[in-house]
Amino acid sequence: MNGIDDLRRTLETHADDVLDVTAADRGAGIQRRIRTTRRRRTAVAGATAAVVAATALVAFLPGDRDSGPDAAGPTVFGIDLPATIDSLGFTYDYDEHVRGEERAVLRLEASDEPRLVSWGTSTDDDRVTVEVGAGGERRTFDGADFTDWTYVAPGEAVRVSARVGTGDVSLAAYTLGEPRPEGVSADGVTYRDAIAGGTLLGAAVGEPGQAEVVVEPVAALDGRTDVFYASYCAGAPAGAFLHVATADGEVVSGGGCDDSRVPIDPAVVGGMTQAVGPRQDLTTRFYVTDGEDGPLVEDDDLRVGLGLYAQDAPRDLGAGIELPERVEHDGHAWQLAETASPDLGPDGAAVAVPDLDGRTLALIAYTRADDSRITYEVDGDDSSSVSYVGGGTFTADLPAGAAEVALVRLGGAPVPAEAAVGFGFYVLAD
Repeated sequence: MNGIDDLRRTLETHADDVLDVTAADRGAGIQRRIRTTRRRRTAVAGATAAVVAATALVAFLPGDRDSGPDAAGPTVFGIDLPATIDSLGFTYDYDEHVRGEERAVLRLEASDEPRLVSWGTSTDDDRVTVEVGAGGERRTFDGADFTDWTYVAPGEAVRVSARVGTGDVSLAAYTLGEPRPEGVSADGVTYRDAIAGGTLLGAAVGEPGQAEVVVEPVAALDGRTDVFYASYCAGAPAGAFLHVATADGEVVSGGGCDDSRVPIDPAVVGGMTQAVGPRQDLTTRFYVTDGEDGPLVEDDDLRVGLGLYAQDAPRDLGAGIELPERVEHDGHAWQLAETASPDLGPDGAAVAVPDLDGRTLALIAYTRADDSRITYEVDGDDSSSVSYVGGGTFTADLPAGAAEVALVRLGGAPVPAEAAVGFGFYVLAD
């Protein structure tokens, strides 16, 4: 499970009990609908933020270390490495690469910016097993050399390793470059005009120390639409509470604001989703208080921002299950190719992985499982450490050659007869 690298896990449903999984895992972090306190408030006033409307060193072990690419990138195994990689609108520049016999390891230093890592082999066998982080998830790929990549989120130092059965393997690291995607950009932050499955309605990026921002979208919605509120908060003291105030009420949550790193791409960080009507006022205030009911936080290190995205209509699988047509995951955009809606027995359900061309992503959504604790397996491997009670959504980056993916009861009560599940299989769309 990608720790963003992971898809939004929905913990709360619409009033009509349709499981909302229309938001995407947007690269590094998993967005989820959060169960929070809702309180009616009067009209928003006193906002201090200007509104911005949308127009829409790597170490190594083992192997040899190479650097200093020319304009076309260096050559590895007779292949010219790409000098740049475009991922979800952002450009990443070649930095360095390593190679080794059957195994290569990159040690990426701590960074406030995301990176990409690509790979290739010295033989005709393109199958590579990549692991991000010591003891992290191992994923097996079999695409052409240096045409695929994995996303490494900002954070602490991390080790990326690759293994092959025979021959040499190489890993290449790419760092964030220029230009930025079209959208609203300020203070190193970019709200993209378009994300997979969504269009920017408006965004605001606060000045350093500013504790509130207001977004007044200028675009009108066409019918009832899910709106994704992509907020971020960084640098707040302990005890800070986040507030998203709309015309429909307010969502309050505690924590998650003490990290000093400001996200480059807030759409991958997280937020919440709410269904809104075509005539609903979308003006939204996002602010941070000292305690749940305290005053605005006063701290020069505080950074906040908010973007609103109108989400595309999902695919309705019936029985309260909806799946997004397009998602973002692991630095890629994905398109829904096939679905399955098997009957759930007391212990879950399994489906065969369809024969799709290239790397495949599975999204498994379920609801009305009551007190059943649920997880997923791929080919009988239950190594996932993630599970939910009652309802949720899993993202499985399927290894090359995977034959079966299953939703299984990990504990608790047997799965009730009224529970429902939907499997979506996605292919790369970038």
